[in-house]
Amino acid sequence: MRFPWENGFPCEAEDFENWYSCVLLRNMVNLPYRQIAVASTFSPRFLAVLAEAFRVAARFGGRCEVIHAASHSKERETKFLNAFQELHIHPAPALHWAEGPAPTEAILKAAVAANVELLIAGVIGSSEATRLFLSDVARELLERSVCDLFLLPRPSREATPVETAVVAADPKSDLTWVKGMLYCLEQMQFSKVFLVGMVNPFSMALVDSREQMVDTFWEKLETAAGETQCDVEVHILESNTGFSLCEFVQSRDSHLLAFPTEKIGASKRLPPHMDWIQQVIPSPVWLADRNRLIALGSHLVVV
Repeated sequence: MRFPWENGFPCEAEDFENWYSCVLLRNMVNLPYRQIAVASTFSPRFLAVLAEAFRVAARFGGRCEVIHAASHSKERETKFLNAFQELHIHPAPALHWAEGPAPTEAILKAAVAANVELLIAGVIGSSEATRLFLSDVARELLERSVCDLFLLPRPSREATPVETAVVAADPKSDLTWVKGMLYCLEQMQFSKVFLVGMVNPFSMALVDSREQMVDTFWEKLETAAGETQCDVEVHILESNTGFSLCEFVQSRDSHLLAFPTEKIGASKRLPPHMDWIQQVIPSPVWLADRNRLIALGSHLVVV
């Protein structure tokens, strides 16, 4: 089912409330997130990050609040209210003022206090011709966030189509999370998903049959995907560092890279083949808690 609005975002400002009602009604049984927030700063991309974050939140079927790493002031509040009005975001979302000596720590504390399940943030620190590099704040969010993350390297104020996603999988992990992730991508209206298995050539050198290992992993991925409304295409990539996945995402002009994380202590742990994401980012990235995806996949109800 697709939205009756262009690119999943209302074309007219007055449709905003009806649009949210439609999204929430459709997903009321299987919401992946109920509390979503965007970390917002007064940067040159201020409006673009807000606009993109609210589109992402709505595609997940939830409302979005705003976290700002500074103390409250009338001037700052007015700037946000004017931005909401300019972007046709009605009613104005809740604003969380996060004071602290370090922006990342303040944002994360505010997210915990507000019970945020998904935190959205713009992430670019610098760029080259072919690669975008994470800012220090974005890198700290990756290392320390206890909630799921959605990172925006090139936020756009205007809605753009979301069509192709890449989902990265580790052959050593249980793949029961795949069903829940594909369901979310369906709800976000992705039509094409590349389910990519990352294989370390060194580990394959230790097994008797490299071909058999690849075939077995391929079959596991296809079985995990099951039946879905998305067009799912399975790929196996061999790489010692994981950077081949970055190149794969770029070569497919993917609109999203998604993969599961595990909670270890008070923070999330990146899969071994995804360490490179702490340096460069090839597209928007969604890091989702593995247990959340497993629970969602096991309780799917057709509506």
